[in-house]
Amino acid sequence: MKEFKSSLAGIFKQALDSRLSRGQGVDYHRNALMCFDEYCSAMFPTATTITDEMVFGWPEFERSVGRDGGMRQKMMAVRDVGRILVATGVQSYIIPSNLIPRQGKSKIPYIMTDMELSDFFKALDSDQLCRRFDKTLLMSARVLFRLLYTCGLRPGEGAQLRIRDVNKDDGTVLVSNNKTHRERIVALSDDMRDLLSSHINLIRSIFPKSEYVFVDSRGNVPCILRFRKLLQKCWRESHGGKCDSAIPRLRLYDFRHRFASTVMQKWNDDGKDAFRMIPYLRAYLGHCDFNSSLYYVHILPDGILTSKGIDWAKANKPIPEA
Repeated sequence: MKEFKSSLAGIFKQALDSRLSRGQGVDYHRNALMCFDEYCSAMFPTATTITDEMVFGWPEFERSVGRDGGMRQKMMAVRDVGRILVATGVQSYIIPSNLIPRQGKSKIPYIMTDMELSDFFKALDSDQLCRRFDKTLLMSARVLFRLLYTCGLRPGEGAQLRIRDVNKDDGTVLVSNNKTHRERIVALSDDMRDLLSSHINLIRSIFPKSEYVFVDSRGNVPCILRFRKLLQKCWRESHGGKCDSAIPRLRLYDFRHRFASTVMQKWNDDGKDAFRMIPYLRAYLGHCDFNSSLYYVHILPDGILTSKGIDWAKANKPIPEA
């Protein structure tokens, strides 16, 4: 792992440690601060704190090295560092919120129909793919995609699942590698448990020392981009080979969206109290608050969001005992 090398290296490490102590992710912040560290090392080698001059000149430096993407997230990371410095009694410039680039439009999720799901998995299970993709990768994807759909996992949570985190006896999965750094247990359906168990047994027979459930022919955890490429190929095949511009855009995350929407719809059809059930969905998906869960729910029953009989603030409280 690359190390910070500017005169502010200790401050950047302190900022990352602070995020970890609060249970927050650090990967993106580390990358952002690495960029700022390189800039500080080149332009302000003796700096002891963050100044407005440093911040104003940073975007131009990033453009000059062909790295000007994601400036919103990068500047928010540096803003956090400024806040930490001020909180510890060190004078520092805190980037005002109005100077941080606005966030672009969110990508609109696509909720697959039952027929589209069926056609997609038929394409995924087709023997024709064996001639175009790594066979072990394909074998892993056939199980992984079903796991994402039936359990609502984030793509990274599923792709980096460890064998030791799968309990085949009680049919549960311990999700520990996630962006919130909060462990949670997810239950598997009987069919998914059997499928996952068979896959693990097969992987162990090929790679006895493998720690991971989903690997390629070399026994390595595939890059998520390889799974995305396979997803797009199967999605096109399930639409008769049409080009991407002629069909809805599908992402790995859309399996998670479909799961959340299906669960909510089933609760509604069963006449269950949404106020009591939504916190369970929030916990199952691994969200910190209810607003995050709302992002994944796209078929909420009509009128539920405007209902005066539901106190949405209570949905962020601990799950009520059964």
